[in-house]
Amino acid sequence: MSGKASRNKGAAFEREVARMIHDHLGIDVRRNLTQYQEKGHGDLVGWDGVLIECKRHATATRSQVDAWWQETLQEAEQAQACPVLIYKADRQPVRVVLRASDLMETITTAWAVEMDFAAFCEAAREVWLS
Repeated sequence: MSGKASRNKGAAFEREVARMIHDHLGIDVRRNLTQYQEKGHGDLVGWDGVLIECKRHATATRSQVDAWWQETLQEAEQAQACPVLIYKADRQPVRVVLRASDLMETITTAWAVEMDFAAFCEAAREVWLS
């Protein structure tokens, strides 16, 4: 896929995720149009304290997801926000990665947990929106 087509695919996925978050959680997030110029803001903005990175790719191998997660962690550290990676591979459901410690205060290790979007929405309601 060419660079422009890849960017368009990524931008379309960011808009899709923004709609999903609004529809399921009632939070108005929008694409960060300065994301390529500034670091530490994530792909979607508007949810205070949460940094969202979105990745849309033909495949999502474990090594790709791990690299995306490391990028998300670095961005979130800069922003002092909770990191959330939302990704989708072709013909696969949307997946979400976040820190276990952001879900439960009793967890102090650097574990990451992965879940489907519905489970993420349930967790978000309990942790950030209650």
